[in-house]
Amino acid sequence: MTNATTNKHYMSEYANLSQFDSIEVMDETIAIAKSYHAEELSYTQMEVLDFIAQHAVKVVGVAKLLVQTIADAVGKSLRTINYATKKLEDLGILHKVETRRKKSGGLGANVYVVSNTIAESVAESVAERPCDEIPCESKDEQPKIESETLSKTPVKTLIKTLNNKTLKDFEKNNNTNLVKDIDLVETQLFADTPQCLRTAYAGLENDLGNKLTKDIVLAFKKSGLSQKTEWTLQELCTQDDLFATELSTRIRDCVIKHRNGDIHTTLGGYIYTTALEMFKDRLTMIEAPTVDPNEELDLFNNEFASILKNAKIERPIFVMPNVYAGVHTVSNDFNNDDLPY
Repeated sequence: MTNATTNKHYMSEYANLSQFDSIEVMDETIAIAKSYHAEELSYTQMEVLDFIAQHAVKVVGVAKLLVQTIADAVGKSLRTINYATKKLEDLGILHKVETRRKKSGGLGANVYVVSNTIAESVAESVAERPCDEIPCESKDEQPKIESETLSKTPVKTLIKTLNNKTLKDFEKNNNTNLVKDIDLVETQLFADTPQCLRTAYAGLENDLGNKLTKDIVLAFKKSGLSQKTEWTLQELCTQDDLFATELSTRIRDCVIKHRNGDIHTTLGGYIYTTALEMFKDRLTMIEAPTVDPNEELDLFNNEFASILKNAKIERPIFVMPNVYAGVHTVSNDFNNDDLPY
């Protein structure tokens, strides 16, 4: 079967699943979805969505891919890819259709269908937004925006609407969630959060970062390192660059493992255990006896010399092993006259 015939068969089989008239409209819809759900989607999940979209051009919005193919392209495990596509399904961005092999009957490549319902979802959020009324002479003559009208708005027009002053403007990097036009106070990280932890928390919400900081401080006190050094965690991170670097690296590794689905507990609990282990190791190093390299060593008056002087050395005695020990012997107390010869 030639490539042209294969593509034609592919088109005829999945053309009815397409929800877009052109690739441009699909790209615009995906852009809205990524912006609208930016706070709910991880970087890996966005990568998976982009990869599926790149292969959804023969039938616009429809891609037939193996999970292993996506995993190899993104560089993640099969479990992470399955979790990512499940998240995209839950948000209504994708629909997954399982296929079966005609000969073996086993599961084949999944068919991923990009949904265009995100446009209607954003339109409804725009329509339900509480608007601040500004008195003006022509107030009664202003047209009212209805939800039904917005839901029928073309995607290009909807994108322009999102850029208007009617909603909070997207942040300058265009990678944040849409919010309603009300005053929101964003939670900030604790003011005394060490810079090493701020670096490790990159990509996390500030609320979660503050909870993790509390867990780490609790582990710091629980380990006994706080009492031994008589410093706070912030002070120790400032005074000891190596300690701060190691702490940042370990916490960042925990965050990455959690995102990849490599740990099966809560992120806070995993970080608490990791930090507690590190702090106990540091306490052991501090409490270990140290030797000043600049101090002259007295070969006769020191702890090791006193042990050697008081040691009692006994003369070794060689004992010949009994090779016959344990060998069963037969007693010889019988009458030889009874023998037949």
